[in-house]
Amino acid sequence: MKMTYPLLFKTIPICAIWLALCILALAYLEWPNDLLSQILTSIVALASVVFAFKLSGEIFFKQINLKQSELSYTQAWSQPRTKRWADVTEVDYSPLWHSFKLKFDNGEQLNVSVILTHLTEFLGLMAHELPRDKYIDAVNKFSGAMGGDK
Repeated sequence: MKMTYPLLFKTIPICAIWLALCILALAYLEWPNDLLSQILTSIVALASVVFAFKLSGEIFFKQINLKQSELSYTQAWSQPRTKRWADVTEVDYSPLWHSFKLKFDNGEQLNVSVILTHLTEFLGLMAHELPRDKYIDAVNKFSGAMGGDK
């Protein structure tokens, strides 16, 4: 089973890239005269371009293949990786980012957004493959963030 961002969410990076291009065009057309304003304009323009491409990479390239014994995943701008469920040392949930953070025994992390498809299957597989004490706090945080009992 493959977790990806839904098609509708793939329009977000396109809008972000257009916004970044508009910011660059505006910076070029209305280039300020004083040095401080030039520096600030350059920082804002550069940050918008970097953010747009980071977001694009995350949404277009992130895939998580769920299997009974392992997770295979590709993140933005990185090589595909495969980890066994047994390698998961901790699961946390971030209400700010609405994502589960899986920490592996080698220090690597995988963020699983609740926006990704097949979230129900992910949660079921996590509950089946991991000991309850590794994921229950994350599931409780998720439940509380989604309006469940706290």
